[in-house]
Amino acid sequence: MDSVLEETVRLLVEAAVINAGKRVSVHLAGQDGLLLVVVLSHTGALDDGAVLASLAAVDGTASCGTDAGDEGRRIWSLLSTEPPRSRELAACNGKTAGCRSFHSFWRA
Repeated sequence: MDSVLEETVRLLVEAAVINAGKRVSVHLAGQDGLLLVVVLSHTGALDDGAVLASLAAVDGTASCGTDAGDEGRRIWSLLSTEPPRSRELAACNGKTAGCRSFHSFWRA
């Protein structure tokens, strides 16, 4: 999980810095076997679809996205904390993790 988290944070921070973020905030929250990683760029930069494709390719990513708020652009990734084998078995058994949207997770 450490390498997945490191890769995710690296991608999120790079995206914020590339978008002229002079101040970057990193936030983490965990709940129900999921870890939410959010980076605020504190700028009004536009979305970059390339970063979302890179985030989605990271092992363990359940969901990712970007939006804008009062603090500027938010880029986020929702990671599963379960070992990869457990995730595969759960998927094969027809069970889902019931991933929430960013907004419902963040406000929980």
